[in-house]
Amino acid sequence: LINQRGEFMKKWLLLPLVLISTQSFAQFTNESELGVASANGNTKTQTFTFKQLNDYKWERNVLGLRSRYLNASANDRETARFFMFGMKYELEVSNRFGFFIGETLEKDKFANIDRRLITDAGGKYRFIDTDSTKFFSELGYRYMDEQRLDDTSAYSNYGRFFTEWSNNWNKNFSTKYWV
Repeated sequence: LINQRGEFMKKWLLLPLVLISTQSFAQFTNESELGVASANGNTKTQTFTFKQLNDYKWERNVLGLRSRYLNASANDRETARFFMFGMKYELEVSNRFGFFIGETLEKDKFANIDRRLITDAGGKYRFIDTDSTKFFSELGYRYMDEQRLDDTSAYSNYGRFFTEWSNNWNKNFSTKYWV
């Protein structure tokens, strides 16, 4: 029993060391956005937005977490409510090419969407990948399962193409374009 307990303790003491060593080789990036807009005049409007983007990179792996929230009202009547949470895993096969798989959950009351699950899988190619400029394209497959507020549902299959170019012009100014 003591030997088993000793082996058990060694494993639990070794686990934090493994996690710490993995952390030292990992890179965590974060982008957060919070927006509040209010206007009073002929119409009283309020808009609240929140966006969170996190990427956790280690070796040739990237785990991305995305979330967005939007709530808007006009004259104390709700006019928009949207929520999205997504998770994406990428495996970099080379400096230019990789594979990805992702899952996204969306809810949009005013688009009649109670729950939309989106599954993406495909390949990613990086044309430019420097500290200041990034340009890449993704080509893949998308499956969508949508449950609507009116008790109907929809299922769709798509081919998916996405491209994005971003540039950090200086420490305080950047641009991003995507299609």
